[in-house]
Amino acid sequence: MQRVNCPVLLPGYYLYIEASAPRQPGDLARITTPSFQNTATGSFCLSFWYHMYGNNIGSLNVYLQDGGSKTNVFTRTGNQVNFWLYRSVTVNPSSPQFSVSFQFYLCAHFDLC
Repeated sequence: MQRVNCPVLLPGYYLYIEASAPRQPGDLARITTPSFQNTATGSFCLSFWYHMYGNNIGSLNVYLQDGGSKTNVFTRTGNQVNFWLYRSVTVNPSSPQFSVSFQFYLCAHFDLC
């Protein structure tokens, strides 16, 4: 995985999962993009913002789903800071179609994720 700088496109959208009750440790929230056509040769820049602040935050994982395989391209666990953080990563799909999945696991304590 290589960190890259992607252009920041505004405006955007956000997803939200409540980390307090009635959520339970082990709960999973997942969103997966529609399939993208891999018509270009080489890599793509994936950029996104995330906000993980507070008690019992959990773990955010971003996966490249490519030709039946699933590759983790980003992970953050536990309380970060109380503002939005920007991240960009290079993804290198090898099949004609690929998608990206954002998965958030809720933990009782970050060291138990």
